[in-house]
Amino acid sequence: MNDQQLGRKIQSSGIPVISPLLHVISMPALLILRHNFGYQFLRPKCVLLALCWAMLLFAAYSFIDPQIWNRHPWFFGFLGIAVLLYVLNLIRSIASQWGDAPHDQYAGKSWFAITGLSEEKIGVFLEPALVAAAAFLPLVKDATNPVENGFFYIATAMLLKASINSWERIRKLKQQLDATSDAETVMNKVSKRRDSHHADDVNKPTATSRKARAKRRRVE
Repeated sequence: MNDQQLGRKIQSSGIPVISPLLHVISMPALLILRHNFGYQFLRPKCVLLALCWAMLLFAAYSFIDPQIWNRHPWFFGFLGIAVLLYVLNLIRSIASQWGDAPHDQYAGKSWFAITGLSEEKIGVFLEPALVAAAAFLPLVKDATNPVENGFFYIATAMLLKASINSWERIRKLKQQLDATSDAETVMNKVSKRRDSHHADDVNKPTATSRKARAKRRRVE
């Protein structure tokens, strides 16, 4: 399944500002739930690498003040794993450019593809539901802890992102069908006009050949 929200500059994909924001928020969960991403899908690299650096700084700070880490161990552990996976997937996507690389916009293959569900159903329903369910785990749920609501924010972003992607695919398919229909209409008109000209040429009377001039006899 290819992503539609971070297309090339010559394309108009997704919703400006909103789609890239949903992409960045969804990325931590997508890195854990999927693998084998396309090179362009891992963008914006400058923003995501900056977030990775911020996470590393937080990890270093947590060693100085362990209470910070102890307040939200599950959520920050989740982000730490996502940082490691992002770096590994980025290195892998760069190395794959010299080999059999996937489509640049490929959104990754879900680990749950073995269930037999379609990629669209997994992306729209299963994966967001799993991330939202993580907030209800005994180690995560804490009504007085707003940070753990980050799982809900990520799940919501994933749901919206997948829904926009589905709509983009529907619209692109409809546009391709319309373009094909328009081309067929034009070709039918050209074919009819060509047949009409051919019929006119067949029915047009041909000029008769001129009779040879009879030679008069000389009178002596």
